[in-house]
Amino acid sequence: WRSRLEALTRPAALSLVSALSPNNPLLFENRAGNREGTLVAFAVAEKEVHADKVLLIRCGDFYEAYGLDALLLVEHAGLNPMAG
Repeated sequence: WRSRLEALTRPAALSLVSALSPNNPLLFENRAGNREGTLVAFAVAEKEVHADKVLLIRCGDFYEAYGLDALLLVEHAGLNPMAG
């Protein structure tokens, strides 16, 4: 994943790099804790199984992406970051 970070060029994606955390396979800092049964816990478990894939999780009419996956979508699909 480090080589992917080094290849970033979009300012919106570069601004998100500092928010990444090496605490789980998503590189996402889960401020709510690692409670079982949460959406983030599900995403972490799926990312462990599919580490080489970009993980999108459908939430109603929208899709969620976390950590490095979200950053790659900002960089390569031109999506706007929704971090906050």
